[in-house]
Amino acid sequence: MELNRFSLPVAAAIMMINASLLVQGCLEEERSALLQIKTSIFDPNQNHFGASQLLTWGNDALCCSWKGVSCDNITGRVNEIDLFNVRGWIFDPSKRDWSLDPSKGDWYLNATLFLPFQELKTLDLNLNAIAGCVANEGFERLSRLNKLESLDLGDNNFNNSVLSSLKGLSSLKYLYLWGNRLNGSIDTKDFDSLSKLEELHLSGNEIQNFVTSTGFERPGSLDKLEILDLGSNRINDSNLSSLKGLSSLQHLNLYNNQLKGSMDMKGSFQLPNHSLVNLSRLDISRNEIDNQIPTEIGSCFPRLVFLNLSRNHFGGSIPSSISNMSGLAVLDLSNNGLSGNIPEQLVEGSLSLRGLVLSNNRLKGQLLWKSFNLANLTNLILSGNQLTGILPDRLSNGSRLKALDVSLNNLTGKIPRWIGYMSSLKYLDISENNLSGSLPSNFCSSGTMADVYFSKNKLEGSLIEIFDGCQSLDRLDLSHNYFRGSIPESIGSSLQLSFLLLGYNNLEGNHRYQ
Repeated sequence: MELNRFSLPVAAAIMMINASLLVQGCLEEERSALLQIKTSIFDPNQNHFGASQLLTWGNDALCCSWKGVSCDNITGRVNEIDLFNVRGWIFDPSKRDWSLDPSKGDWYLNATLFLPFQELKTLDLNLNAIAGCVANEGFERLSRLNKLESLDLGDNNFNNSVLSSLKGLSSLKYLYLWGNRLNGSIDTKDFDSLSKLEELHLSGNEIQNFVTSTGFERPGSLDKLEILDLGSNRINDSNLSSLKGLSSLQHLNLYNNQLKGSMDMKGSFQLPNHSLVNLSRLDISRNEIDNQIPTEIGSCFPRLVFLNLSRNHFGGSIPSSISNMSGLAVLDLSNNGLSGNIPEQLVEGSLSLRGLVLSNNRLKGQLLWKSFNLANLTNLILSGNQLTGILPDRLSNGSRLKALDVSLNNLTGKIPRWIGYMSSLKYLDISENNLSGSLPSNFCSSGTMADVYFSKNKLEGSLIEIFDGCQSLDRLDLSHNYFRGSIPESIGSSLQLSFLLLGYNNLEGNHRYQ
């Protein structure tokens, strides 16, 4: 049969029109399912932004335009459903937390309502006080949704039983279970069937141990997992070598747990035996580890970009092997009991280092080594130590430096003139040292300085003409020094300060500036 020369263009046009209508209206089966979901969740007495989202559902047939619903541009099938906080959680600024009307109580989800969405890729049920699923209507019924990649069940009230119901979701890549009621010991075998999983977020629960089962390295395990977040739990096993088989792991978060470690061999903090060599981010901050940082830490994690060991009880010196982390961008060892000098190897040729935070330790010696490379450094925080010497001229080479805090040390000498020429510097704190002399007249001429703290030094001299060109200043503390003379009128007339302290000096002028 010979085709009419207009048949192909006409057919294509009809297909495009149908596709356009489909994209706007979605399938009737899926539209009906969305309205069923609304009925199961919606409370007409609610008055908050989550409820207002569901109010738009059903006002027209164009369900792909309903708030929280996304569809594929070609097939018109629903591929994303966002039901974040549709049950009435409201943020309480006084408590800095979310709260739900107690009369609403826990809610049990009928997961089968999502079965019609065969093209669903993302499902967000975060912050809805879901305590579990209706009997025989749990997530195990969704095994046919073989395109589901992201499931967010965070900030709900699920307990450990939810883990077994997820085993059929073999297509999952991203699983969020933070802020629930998971507790006790979590075994990696609970996730064996989720062989495509790349991110597993379990923070904010009450997990006490994360167990790697024997034979975990068998095919089908979490060998594709790149991000494991176990922060803010109750984990007390400080032996990272137990995390076996996670050969693809790049981010490991164990912050705010109960990890311990003592100086004796039995309870010491142990590193993995080259099983986590691909890690680029490691956060073990806010724990209770009280032994030394292992000397071999640099060779165990050679690819780290971010390392946070702050707010523990680490003692001893900073291991020079950290210099083996050639790509390290952020290092935070603050709020520990570290002593000794800042290792020269740590800062020698540190081209990748952007943030160095060593505050609130017991470090001694000169502020910086001569070989310190400041090429990319943006934040240098060394406050609360026992560092001595002057503010070295090589700091002026830090063209990208935005924050410099060397307060609470034993620095001497004068405030150098180059401070005023640092074009990126916004935050400067050199308070509580033994600096002397007068302020350089150009100390904020760069036009970027916003927060400046010079208090509790031995600074002296007049403040007249010091603040010319300081329009960028927002907070200024010059208290507890020996400044004398009149208070410059420019402080009140031209500067837009939100915070000013001039007390405990020998200044004269209107008391409202004191």
